[in-house]
Amino acid sequence: MWRASALPVSGRVVNRTWLTRLVQWTRRLRVCLHLIVRGGAPDPARWAVSVNSMAHLKNYLRSLQLLILAVLLCGCFQATNKFYTDSDVVADSRFEGRFEPTSAPNDPTVPCWAVVKLDRNKRYAVTVREGEDWIKLEAVLFKAGTNLFVDICQVADSTKHNDNGERPSTLEMLRRGTSDKNHVAIRCEFVENGIEGQLAAGVPFVRAINKDPTLKLRKVDDHFAVLLDPTDRLRLFLARIGSDPAVFMEKVRWVRTKQ
Repeated sequence: MWRASALPVSGRVVNRTWLTRLVQWTRRLRVCLHLIVRGGAPDPARWAVSVNSMAHLKNYLRSLQLLILAVLLCGCFQATNKFYTDSDVVADSRFEGRFEPTSAPNDPTVPCWAVVKLDRNKRYAVTVREGEDWIKLEAVLFKAGTNLFVDICQVADSTKHNDNGERPSTLEMLRRGTSDKNHVAIRCEFVENGIEGQLAAGVPFVRAINKDPTLKLRKVDDHFAVLLDPTDRLRLFLARIGSDPAVFMEKVRWVRTKQ
């Protein structure tokens, strides 16, 4: 059994369990490289591990990549393709209106709010504003298994980029996630007087990806990684992980406000 505790790293909390595994997998990676370069096994008394194939090397490299992502990532599921088909799409009047986040990493002097309106074909037109900065999104509510998700994709951008210090603001995170016409999937629930978005961040993100090691993943920056799979694979992936409480642990609530 792994005993978990937390370490602060650059302002974030990192699970000691994952750091321990990172050290162990790094040692095993060194063993694999030794075998490739030298053609023989290293001293077992020194390394206390036996690895003897290229398959092991590929596994350890993927594990190392995912562990690094676990430390860095704090976003949500992002893909080059949409997460739904037309048969998955639903509409709900509770999704319409003006909303503000109950807490956000914004400059308190620059309020953030979103206006959501039903558009054509059960699509929603969403405008998120922070002062003079804004972004327009297309949002689609859809079911994956028994869970409700929203798929968002960028339509237009003011590109003003408010300065919010080292931590990206809510709008800036949306801008990064939906850049290059990428799609972002967020699990959501309707709550009293608002909507709750549920995200997978850091270790939970890696936990979800590990449920299907065949997924194609490319790191974009320190906050996002993009899935490259087709829609049918993405739908199956969300249906598989949608009810896992250990994945969607970060929650953001938007409350309905007057126009």
